[in-house]
Amino acid sequence: MRAAQVVSAVIYLVFIALATVLFHDGLGSDVTAIISMTRPVALVLPLLLAVAAIGSQFSAAVADDMGAGGLIEDITNRKLPIRYAYVLILFVTLFLTWETNVNLIIAYASRAFALYYFLQCGVAFLVAWDLKALGRRSLRLAGFASLAVACLLVFVLGLPSE
Repeated sequence: MRAAQVVSAVIYLVFIALATVLFHDGLGSDVTAIISMTRPVALVLPLLLAVAAIGSQFSAAVADDMGAGGLIEDITNRKLPIRYAYVLILFVTLFLTWETNVNLIIAYASRAFALYYFLQCGVAFLVAWDLKALGRRSLRLAGFASLAVACLLVFVLGLPSE
């Protein structure tokens, strides 16, 4: 993880350095400078952005599927092998995709995240409750409880956009 952070920091700094040089060489520092800077790649930029966005979503989907497969295998105490767990995930995914619209799937995912964060806030509250010597304990307990209630409301009342 540390190597990934170092590499991303180097890439970021090189990008900023190159962009600074381009802005310094007469392009100016206003909004039109960005347009002038991207003119050479304007024809392929939409394609590159689309490929990057699709690749990002695909990577997240693969990671989620791998995590879900391992979780199902663990929950069933290895009675359901991981390859069958992946098949189960495939059928559930296909069913959700065919039987719901995109906005509803996004609403389900958002509500699932809200439920997850509600549980995380509950765990944080219980840990803070047990730590009697915790600094600003009352404030933290109130904060965790407030966030838990907000997340629970999102989970219960969340509606898909229309």
